[in-house]
Amino acid sequence: MKIPERHDQKVYLEAAQWLVRLDDIERGTDANEQREWIAWLQRSPLHVQAYFDIVNVSQDVDELRADQRARIRELLTRHAAPAVSAEGRRVLREDTRLRRSLFFAWSGRVAWVAGATAVICAAGVMGWIFIHRNTYATGIGEQAAYELADGSSMVLNTRSRACVSMTEHERVIDLEGEALFTVSHDARRPFFVHTHTATARAVGTKFNVYERQGGTTTVSVVQGIVQVSSGSSTVPPPLGSAEPVDRSSLGALAAPPDIVSVSAGEEAEVRRREVAKRIAPNVSAAIAWQHRSLVFEDASIEEVAAQFNRYNAVQFAIDPTAGRVRRVSGSFDPLHPEDFRAFLERDESLRVEQQGNSIKVGFY
Repeated sequence: MKIPERHDQKVYLEAAQWLVRLDDIERGTDANEQREWIAWLQRSPLHVQAYFDIVNVSQDVDELRADQRARIRELLTRHAAPAVSAEGRRVLREDTRLRRSLFFAWSGRVAWVAGATAVICAAGVMGWIFIHRNTYATGIGEQAAYELADGSSMVLNTRSRACVSMTEHERVIDLEGEALFTVSHDARRPFFVHTHTATARAVGTKFNVYERQGGTTTVSVVQGIVQVSSGSSTVPPPLGSAEPVDRSSLGALAAPPDIVSVSAGEEAEVRRREVAKRIAPNVSAAIAWQHRSLVFEDASIEEVAAQFNRYNAVQFAIDPTAGRVRRVSGSFDPLHPEDFRAFLERDESLRVEQQGNSIKVGFY
């Protein structure tokens, strides 16, 4: 495996030295040396990645000794216990009915070690620890709050997934679903959020990113300024730069994306590779989900049903004709689809039928 040039070569040399020291069975490894190794890993996410990269290079997965796997797994587990922060406790107090899995750890650094441990335990082998990023996910009706390694925070909404990668040059999130980010200021390391259709770039700000089924991405800015572009492979350029930063092999003839600067209180929508600011956005409504509230303003019942379907096993099936004609303004608790059903049943022109976990809605 080729070590990426952007990583500090000194760190990889140190990682190789640690591997030799830990691998010397005849000499043995004492408790002080083990503590030194753990401290070195905790110093930076790059140390964790470099060590695991060196392990991956040095020997085949199947040849890695069981005693080494057990020793490293035990040490990582012992030293990677997460601690919930005050912010995490606040999030839990706001809503105990939504199950939230908080993963906070000593300024986020130990989270990389804990993430590595999870991979080891899940896979049952030490060889598959080629770590470049942490992955977080939520299930049906879940929300989860995380403190990241750089001091930023991320709140994942229901049925969402985020892959987080931190390097000395940039901070990158690959997102599926929806998340609210509060970004720690670091002008040297811009913060990127990629969906399948869009990229948002920030330095220090607070914003929400929501990728809907079908590919439309909405970016809602609470604080600061976020640059939004179409496409997940090309990110917006640094302020003052004329050229975008290409993250793929699109080639020299690839057209630069549309780039829109979105300020606090504004929203941008990316659809079919086009970026546009939304007219009269309601950013407060866009982030109300973190308080277990869905807020709608003149939305079709089709849109409302789609939101309820994200949070529940009970699924609404709306006839397109009825779904686009009937409009809704108001707020709902996303974990109570029966409230929306009762709302629909009050409309005498609509037929509402439930069979198991399916609720069909259409005109009579």
